[in-house]
Amino acid sequence: MEQFKKILLVPAIASVLTLTACGGGSSSSSDITDGDDTGSTASVSGIVEVPAASASAFADQGSLASIANFFISPAAAAILGLEAVEGARVELIRIDNDGNQVGDVIASTYTSTDGNYELDLPTGVDLSGDLIVRITGTNNATMSAMVVEQAIDINPATDFVARKFIESDADLGSLELSEVVELRGQVEEFDLTADPSADIEAMLAILDSELGEFVESSVTKISTEEGDTNTIAGNYYSSAFSYDLHDSDLGQGATLGVEIWLNDFAFATGADGQVDITLGSEEGADAGLHNHSYVWFDTWIEEMNETFPGTYLANGVLTIESKFSEELDTDDGYGWRWLPVMLNLQQVGDKGLFVLLSQEASARYALTEDNTGIDPDAKEGDEISRALEIFARQPSGMTDADLAGDFGRVYIESYLNSGNIEVLTETNTLTFDGAGKLDVDALSGHRLSISPSGAAYETVSEVAETGLPVVLSESGDGDIVSIGGENQDGFVNDTFDFISIVSAEGTNGTDGMVGQTLMVKLPASTPQVSGKRYRLMSLSLGLAGNTSDGSSEVEISNSQFNTYLSMESQTEATVEGRFTNASINGLAGDMEIDKSADTETLSGAVSIGSNGALTITVPEGEETTIMEGFFNQDASMALLTNRYGLTGGDPSELGLVVLIEVTD
Repeated sequence: MEQFKKILLVPAIASVLTLTACGGGSSSSSDITDGDDTGSTASVSGIVEVPAASASAFADQGSLASIANFFISPAAAAILGLEAVEGARVELIRIDNDGNQVGDVIASTYTSTDGNYELDLPTGVDLSGDLIVRITGTNNATMSAMVVEQAIDINPATDFVARKFIESDADLGSLELSEVVELRGQVEEFDLTADPSADIEAMLAILDSELGEFVESSVTKISTEEGDTNTIAGNYYSSAFSYDLHDSDLGQGATLGVEIWLNDFAFATGADGQVDITLGSEEGADAGLHNHSYVWFDTWIEEMNETFPGTYLANGVLTIESKFSEELDTDDGYGWRWLPVMLNLQQVGDKGLFVLLSQEASARYALTEDNTGIDPDAKEGDEISRALEIFARQPSGMTDADLAGDFGRVYIESYLNSGNIEVLTETNTLTFDGAGKLDVDALSGHRLSISPSGAAYETVSEVAETGLPVVLSESGDGDIVSIGGENQDGFVNDTFDFISIVSAEGTNGTDGMVGQTLMVKLPASTPQVSGKRYRLMSLSLGLAGNTSDGSSEVEISNSQFNTYLSMESQTEATVEGRFTNASINGLAGDMEIDKSADTETLSGAVSIGSNGALTITVPEGEETTIMEGFFNQDASMALLTNRYGLTGGDPSELGLVVLIEVTD
């Protein structure tokens, strides 16, 4: 079996800064300029680094010795390819939460011949998130760093972190300094290489594309108060649906993978928002298609018993941070390398119900000759995974009577066999009678596929069924045993208003199918949602071309965490955020990643039915996205299918969307 590793590695990126010095000299002594008491209790110092292409603009032209001492080894820089610079004016200032300077420059100096600077802190001026050191060029470009420790370098990475804190509207003066220091260190661990052709704005755009979501999530965690973990403690189920892509740097083809899994978790309370999360067991299935020819299918059940920390925030986000690490598979001779990633689970209202859209990526390497470590010079490919996962607290003492009322259902399924890829979405309503029986209304759906005959699209439908028996676990923990006489893998949450079921079927070497059903209990009347704001989590698969002639295109699309849908009224909505696309042509070439550098803002039309049925239509140029599904009882959550394609034409992409109400 060829199996994906769920890991994150931010790819090497190009970054550069163009600045022109605003002063000369090479003294590193401080110049107190605001009239404060010059008695000093501490100092800050570091090195100023810019790209090689900009270095000459900072040189002291009067001294050949200075030019000789101008450069430092790139290995000493957080971003490879940056060089130290002398003669740059370094200013110490205080800023407000919007990044504007408050008062006069507190102190200033110039960098020495080796690019170093040192500034004394006047009496009464302490390390703080609203205290920064900066350099400014003649073109008004700036580069800065937050003065949260005494050793403060100034480079594109420190500037990027400072900007993200300012953009977050955080209270800069009250930040926990050690957490800012840790984040900055994590950013500097990423393997970056400077490109001398870019300017500062291009460099920041690249940094934002590659690191933006991780840094934004970390900033939110640092600047948000902790929540009351007692409200979320308990035993949880989780279910997930995942798409994976895998390419080869050695020309050995590419792979599309699809996967589902079910997990058992325990959330234990701790102080200051800390949650001890224990993964008990996992069962799942995955299927993969390599180079449009070889198919695998596999299932597994595994006891895990692993505990890791999380932080529950007052805004309803449960964060789980993964540190930089490596993994070795000495049996197959591969290793994977990934850097920090922040997993953000968004809570639904005040329920024990969370939604996660994870975005992971790894670089795959050959191992050293003795199989004891990764060979960094033998990279063999890249792998990405996107998963939509729901965490639901388990009930206790549940009976048939608890499962009653009308529910709205959405479904996604992917099927693979040699030369064929399909994705299917469905919506319909169901009614549980509270006595162990289920009526299923007629469903409608959409199927998109590619094969040797090309791309194809069709609508699908199924007739209604009544009186299907529903068997729940006798333990009363919400486990679904069977529906209609067929075994099921699924669960009901502790408030009996959310259901998830996963399914899988296949034969290794022949074909494989995985699917996920999600349901919410419907409202009794039309929900009033004008003025509400929702976090939008979307995952979809795009298919085009022919699988036999190399023209096929497989694309996984997802929203980034800070993507929102705002209900301007009962009939109008605005989508604002950023999206990521990962694609491979012909399941043979290199993977391409396209991340939105800028926030997209789109307007859409909304239709809401008396039972919470929801349709959102969002035009974008010549294309349109249509989302169809259901609000839950209090409109704190919506489940939808989505389809995207040319306006008035067949869709080229199908997937799922989850909306979760937020108040921040």
